[in-house]
Amino acid sequence: MQLPPKIKEILNIFKKQNIDAYVVGGALRDLILGRKPSDFDIATPASPQVVQDLFQDYRLVLIGIKHGTIGVFFKTIYVEITTFRKEEDYQDHRHPEKITFIHDLQTDLSRRDFTINALAYNNKLFDYFNGLQDLSQKVIRTVGNPFLRFEEDGLRILRALRFASTLSFTIEADTRQAIFARKELILFSAYERINTEFSKLLIGVGIYQVLLDFYSVLAVFIPRISEVIQHREDAKKLALVVASMEATLVSRLAAFYFLVAGDDFDFVFSDLQRLRYSKKNCYQVKDIIFLVNHIDHIDTLQIKKMLKVYHKSAILTAVAIKELVSDEDLSVLKVKIVEISSQCNDLKQMKVKGDDLIDLGITNTQEIKEILEYLLNEIMEERLTNDKDLLIQKVKEIKKN
Repeated sequence: MQLPPKIKEILNIFKKQNIDAYVVGGALRDLILGRKPSDFDIATPASPQVVQDLFQDYRLVLIGIKHGTIGVFFKTIYVEITTFRKEEDYQDHRHPEKITFIHDLQTDLSRRDFTINALAYNNKLFDYFNGLQDLSQKVIRTVGNPFLRFEEDGLRILRALRFASTLSFTIEADTRQAIFARKELILFSAYERINTEFSKLLIGVGIYQVLLDFYSVLAVFIPRISEVIQHREDAKKLALVVASMEATLVSRLAAFYFLVAGDDFDFVFSDLQRLRYSKKNCYQVKDIIFLVNHIDHIDTLQIKKMLKVYHKSAILTAVAIKELVSDEDLSVLKVKIVEISSQCNDLKQMKVKGDDLIDLGITNTQEIKEILEYLLNEIMEERLTNDKDLLIQKVKEIKKN
């Protein structure tokens, strides 16, 4: 297996001190799958203090040190190095009350959530739980008893769905059974963590099957789902529309919430806030859903007025949702929106600016604003063209009057 050069350097720092260290977790899984890892985790029997001493010349993040994790900014990369540990006494279905630092790799890997994440590598692959086989068969399976693993940490339920979506894997039967039986445990997790997993899940390539099969699990933290999905056909519609959208968070959130909430804009905004989405995301999704409800039989002028207020991408996303939900062919409307968006629909696109009016002796801020708005409206109504000389001439005429 080909590790990045800087990861090899880190492993060599341990090796020079006769200390074992292994690449573990998601990075290893992604390397095996031929995907580019987003970050790297390293596990070692070395104590946190020893790790600190080894990397004292680098910037360190010590916020997780009591759990044995030290973040290291190693040259141009960031890695987290964690001491082998055993976790016990999960009191809140999320965090262990007791952590013991250990020296055994297999015991450390046994505390991990899924077999595909319980692999380790240093010159050779260590696979105690048949994770490699599950990767080859595209299966999500817990390490050990799934009921116990989910009792320990309820967020693992949502993580299972996230991996099923992002990797387009299926969930093994016993793990699947435990997910449905223990789904309420998700609510022991902070909404910030739920947000992270749900967001990744939504933009996954396997989102269709996850929404179709596990919408009732998502309903644990978005109860409105249970109100709108009464039959499997409803679930199919939700899954198809969301999966057919561009794989961006805002597009898929908008499609999801349009089907779950319709034109209940206040609910959409408040629910997204509850799930800790940014205000920007909340407004973007709310705007798109508003547009879905207002794009029937719109003419050229209405499109221009929309473009004055909303970004082209928001309008096109709304059209895509409308097309999927209604089974209409709106390709002509899409082309029209793109064509009109290249025309002058807001003040930024207008060839005359405030400075041009000041040069003509118009210095009152309110007057400048009113004239610019008037010119824009004339352009949008096609009584004027967006030509600087013609617009300046029009301003001079207004000034005379």
